[in-house]
Order: sequence, then structure tokens, then C-alpha cells
Amino acid sequence: DCDGSKFYILSFLEGNGQIFYGNESDINLNTKTLDIKKGETILLPALLGKTTIKTDSKLRENELRDNRLKNNKLRSNKIRENKLKFLKFYIPDITKDIIKPLINKGFTKQDIISLGGWNKVNDVMKYF
Repeated sequence: DCDGSKFYILSFLEGNGQIFYGNESDINLNTKTLDIKKGETILLPALLGKTTIKTDSKLRENELRDNRLKNNKLRSNKIRENKLKFLKFYIPDITKDIIKPLINKGFTKQDIISLGGWNKVNDVMKYF
């Protein structure tokens, strides 16, 4: 979720779908959508709020389920699998996103400092 702390860049490698945002991403009234497809790269602004990413097949599945419920039919429909694969990039907050999670997993201070390289150029050491 885009909570204001950082922006995200998403690069889509496979599949098609939509990103839902606004109005708590309920996929209801006032929710905005952005169509996404393989090969696209998008920027999610830091203050965008809650987002939901769904594949076209998942959207179709929800639509079919809703129609079946409306028509009181419980038959199954085969849906072509559409896997959505993407890379998510962001610049982390070193303390919040890296150091604290590693400490919580049991890594020692020295283990974490060693990730920063040699002493003269170690950028991690200054956070301890």
C-alpha cells in the first residue's frame, strides 16, 4: 500500500489486469482503475493509498461468480489462467525496512553491519 512513506515502481513481466485504488480499494463506487499489461512499467505515487492488483482471469472469475449468484446457478465455468508477474521496486527506509526486520529475525548487529562492506565505505554502520 502507498502509505506516504515511499513510492513504488511496478514492471509487468507477464499477464494483464487492473490496479484498483481510491475509496479503500473496495472495487466499488468511487474506486479508480488502471489497466495494466505485459511490458508496461508504472509509478505508484507515495500518497496513492490502498491499492489492489487483480489479473484479468480473477476479474472474470468474480464477474462469473456474481452472475451465478444473481441467476441462482452453481455451475462451474472454466477460466483461462492468466498469471500476473511483476517486479516491485522502491527505495527502502534502511532502519524500518532492512535493519529492524533482520534484528527481529535474530541476526546480530555485526551480521547486519557486515552487509555494508568494508569499514571505510560501510554505509550501514552509521545506523547503529
